Amino acid sequence: ENGWFTDSHVKTEDTTAIYMMKNFLNQVLQAIRLDGIQVFGYTAWSLLDGFEWQDAYTTRRGLFYVDLNSKQKERKPKSSAHYYKQIIQENGFTFKESSPDVRGQFPCDFSWGVTESVLKPKVVASSPQFSDPHLYVWNVTGDRLLHLVEGVRLKTRPAQCTDFVSIKRQLEMLARMKVTHYRFALDWPSVLPTGNLSVVGRQALRYYRCVVSEGLKLNISPMVTLYYPTHAHLGLPTPLLHGGGWLNPSTAQAFQDYAGLCFQELGDLVKLWITINEPNRLSDIYSHTGNDTYRAAHNLLIAHALVWRLYDRQFRPVQRGAVSLALHSDWAEPANPYADSHWQAAERLLQFEIAWFAEPLFKTGDYPLAMREYIALKNRQGLSRSTLPRFTEEERRLVKGAADFYALNHFTTRFVMHARQTGSRYDADRDVQFLQDITRLSSPSRLAVLPWGERKVLRWIQKNYGDVDVYITASGIDDQSLENDELRKYYLEKYIQEALKGEVRAVSGSVKRHYQLRRTKE
Repeated sequence: ENGWFTDSHVKTEDTTAIYMMKNFLNQVLQAIRLDGIQVFGYTAWSLLDGFEWQDAYTTRRGLFYVDLNSKQKERKPKSSAHYYKQIIQENGFTFKESSPDVRGQFPCDFSWGVTESVLKPKVVASSPQFSDPHLYVWNVTGDRLLHLVEGVRLKTRPAQCTDFVSIKRQLEMLARMKVTHYRFALDWPSVLPTGNLSVVGRQALRYYRCVVSEGLKLNISPMVTLYYPTHAHLGLPTPLLHGGGWLNPSTAQAFQDYAGLCFQELGDLVKLWITINEPNRLSDIYSHTGNDTYRAAHNLLIAHALVWRLYDRQFRPVQRGAVSLALHSDWAEPANPYADSHWQAAERLLQFEIAWFAEPLFKTGDYPLAMREYIALKNRQGLSRSTLPRFTEEERRLVKGAADFYALNHFTTRFVMHARQTGSRYDADRDVQFLQDITRLSSPSRLAVLPWGERKVLRWIQKNYGDVDVYITASGIDDQSLENDELRKYYLEKYIQEALKGEVRAVSGSVKRHYQLRRTKE
């Protein structure tokens, strides 16, 4: 006998019982395969809901739900019955979600890159020997120090990019990897400390131009991100931060001024731009209320669109580059594939996280209908007080079509279930809850390694937004191994396989795929 229970009010959607059964059976399989235990059978408890001793009828342990209040005592199979049947048919865990590996090569012009977050500019050269006018003698007294020679002035030369040793070392590592692209982010406060054009960080811009130009000498093309906020650091110039940040609509205009300066100073060398990295994850910062989250997101969308229109109108005719924003695009899978409510929750999460920004840009110029209707429904039910901002007609025209390609950051697949929530926060509006499937391969931070989720999200993008060009701008996994990082190697192999399958499938639609690995501190 082996099994788990649910409360008496649970009918056929016994998701917890599925996950407990999956864990139990996976441990049995490990005992057989890894420990050599001669287990030759398994029996689930029990077939029907019934009288459970001291718990009487307050708990249910059956694979079939029994309506104890009806005269006929109807039996209905629960999700756990369907799952147990699947396990029996497959005689275990086959993980058949992923199709067989594809042998072949990516297109000749496919981009291979490495990405990281904000690259802090160095304003002082690492190698000052040609810019310092002083003469020194070394170790005169045996102290192994440099001593200035008074009264001597040497000729110097203008500063050069090669003076920055850190740039050389960084690019040498990239060159050894044979990558074609390097994605990094500028530090907005270093370029415009006051948040406007009154003070320009020329040294910072010179440093970034050195990174780009030295990389191009090694055939490494740049993809430059203008704004890269994180959970710990919002990354705004201090005056803008004190002025309300992205809750203040004027921040969008300040962002346009900053972007215009960057296009002017770097655009002759940079052909791929990302305006904002993961604006759909800034809800983690602007989370006091759902309305704060939606207001900040609205201003971020307007800011991106202003920058795209500026580039399209003023810089594209000469620089001929491409501009987009990078959306966090993890896949959502129903925790219980036998429950309609879980399928609906998975699609709802995609609408609230991805379509929230993608729909206005790539399709309608407005927020997704599913998102608007669900928030309105919760408002009518008294379960939420959130309100999505409304686009004016001018804003719709501004936002619609304001992206040259779909840039996505993809790391994992999340298992979700429907869970009714109340409150005025963005997370509560979605009515979803995440479940951890401990039988799946996962990273130390518990990110599930499910390569097929990447291909599913690529197909979802194509289904919803057509044959848009796609650039995978970040992907990777945490691996604590110092040298032999087997988990990361496996992750790269399998996830890139899914990108290749997406490429093969999309040839007829002329969809381009590009792949960037996120560099971690390790």
